[in-house]
Amino acid sequence: TEIYTLSLHDALPISLAPQRQRELGHQLLLRQLDRMTGGQPALLVAEDLQWADPSTLELLGRLLAGPGERALLILLTARTGFEPPWDVGPNRSLRLEALDRESLEALVAHAAPALGSRQTARIAARADGVPLFAEELARQFAHGTVTAVPASLQDLLAVRLDAQGEAKALAEAAAVIGRSFDERLLAAVAGIGDEAVRAGLARLQEAGLVAGDGRGGWQFRHALIRDAAYEAQTRDLRALRHQRAVVALAEAPAPVPSELLAQHHAAGGQARQAILCWTAAGLAASRHSAASEACHHFRAGLVLLPEVAAAERDRLELEIQIGLGAAIGAAEGYGAPEAASAYARARQLCERGQGQRPELFPALWGLWASASSTGGYAHALRLARRLHRLAGAGADPVHLQQARFALGNTLYWRGEFAAAYRHLAAAESLYRLAHHQRHLAE
Repeated sequence: TEIYTLSLHDALPISLAPQRQRELGHQLLLRQLDRMTGGQPALLVAEDLQWADPSTLELLGRLLAGPGERALLILLTARTGFEPPWDVGPNRSLRLEALDRESLEALVAHAAPALGSRQTARIAARADGVPLFAEELARQFAHGTVTAVPASLQDLLAVRLDAQGEAKALAEAAAVIGRSFDERLLAAVAGIGDEAVRAGLARLQEAGLVAGDGRGGWQFRHALIRDAAYEAQTRDLRALRHQRAVVALAEAPAPVPSELLAQHHAAGGQARQAILCWTAAGLAASRHSAASEACHHFRAGLVLLPEVAAAERDRLELEIQIGLGAAIGAAEGYGAPEAASAYARARQLCERGQGQRPELFPALWGLWASASSTGGYAHALRLARRLHRLAGAGADPVHLQQARFALGNTLYWRGEFAAAYRHLAAAESLYRLAHHQRHLAE
């Protein structure tokens, strides 16, 4: 089996606007896909779309909408409740119902041919249409590891894991990493040597719980097996393993996405570090015009704020609210009520206590953008004038240019053209190419 990885590396020039980078990125990924298939018929499988990020769903939607000359069969799977963000159109959608009794008996007979017809029928009846339950029951009865039918699939999987001896702890550590994992990271999370990892994985593979790709990569045979191994751990041990994962990932030679570190920090009970990573992930997503992902990351950080000491909670929240306001504005327009709410909360945080915080300018800028998008220019003009006062009191040329633009734009829509011209001309004169990236960000 040949395994390919779609990657852009440094193929996109950083001078392009983020949205244009995103557009070209999708085009390059599709070209790589064409090169991998070599014009031959190919099968593309994407499982568990309920966990997919918006960018992945967008790329799949492009493939479904315009396959062009590609001889490509696309198979997508998702759990009940997933709503695709694209029009299904001519593509065929199938809802998989529970297996009927005859199919279950055939599955049991294939998994454990030595079982008699009476026992096969009993297992098929107890499985209640769930293929994994039927298959696991059949294997356990065939190996004599159970004599009574467990009450649920989770109970059955717990029995299966308990039967693995010392390898059970390895399965639990692997579950902390996720459905897929590699030997190097697993050794660090489990806290054991490479030889012990390989021996344990061999036992888990022989038991049918995991499968390897021959290159050091592994995967749980089913997501529910991974879930059972994850839930089998004590809370403290699971937190410790998540903390080990953070340390190992931070030492990895390749950059690790901030959102992955955030998830491990959060599950490891390290809320402050998780919030910092969610914020970094949100800012990175915003820079790449992935507004939906940015909103998700910022909101994930907000959820953890109550777990942080009050002394630094406002500072952490302030950066999140400003980032969230910008991301919602990019996704839904600056007039979106939730964007205005985020900026209003940021303004409130800035005006607490003594002194004037530097974050007040971007908070007011977001409020101005929201007000200028919803009509009623009197409020927008008040905000623009306050921006101008703030910029005049500081030494940031970008803020001064933004304030001039806000005044000129608002006055234009109020019909005060001469005053608008003066401010817009001043804004134009303040532009410097070196400030371009700042303007994109703010």
